[in-house]
Amino acid sequence: MLLPGEKCSVSGLSEKISTKKPLELPVPSAKSSGRRTRNGDIQLLTPTGQRFGGVAASQTAVKYDLLQLRNMFSCYQKVADQNDIQASVIAALASRVSGGGARLYHTNGYVYGHKAYGILQCHLETSGLPCEFCPWNSCCHIQMMVSMLLMPYIKQVQSKHPTWTKEMALQGGVAAYNFGVKNVQTWGGLDRGSANDDFSNDVMARAQYLYSLGWN
Repeated sequence: MLLPGEKCSVSGLSEKISTKKPLELPVPSAKSSGRRTRNGDIQLLTPTGQRFGGVAASQTAVKYDLLQLRNMFSCYQKVADQNDIQASVIAALASRVSGGGARLYHTNGYVYGHKAYGILQCHLETSGLPCEFCPWNSCCHIQMMVSMLLMPYIKQVQSKHPTWTKEMALQGGVAAYNFGVKNVQTWGGLDRGSANDDFSNDVMARAQYLYSLGWN
């Protein structure tokens, strides 16, 4: 978690991490919230949620992760501002891939036989990123994954599907985060071939629930 006045950065490892639960979730300013929808507003989407259980199942899943996500609330907010994306999307993605980090403590941040690392699951063999440069539960890691992977994927989907709305490209970028831009083919079959065939619809349903709690 960032201390007051600190910025999320991948230029060094000097951040101080805290696990203290915030007493409340501050509401971002209107100016801040406006920037975050430049690449799409999740409230304009109608995700179907998990393949089995739908939106209700997605909401139940993210509820289990709320405490863990709130531990780094200020970090998600700052990364959202730095990348013009809603904090709810970043946190929902973390919820889906690692329980917001809750599933990683006993493995020191690694999963899949040490092939992926961190809250947002940086794949050491395929991402092309310096996955272990940042501590697995740091804002540095979250900023790296959003700025160097998620946002480029969103832009690539925008270029690949120029007729899609910003919101569709946003969800397409989330799908690409799981299985690559080449597999983002059609809107109707967006998640076909993704993890459990529901990756982006599950993430976006979780994000909408978080949005309702103030993760704008």
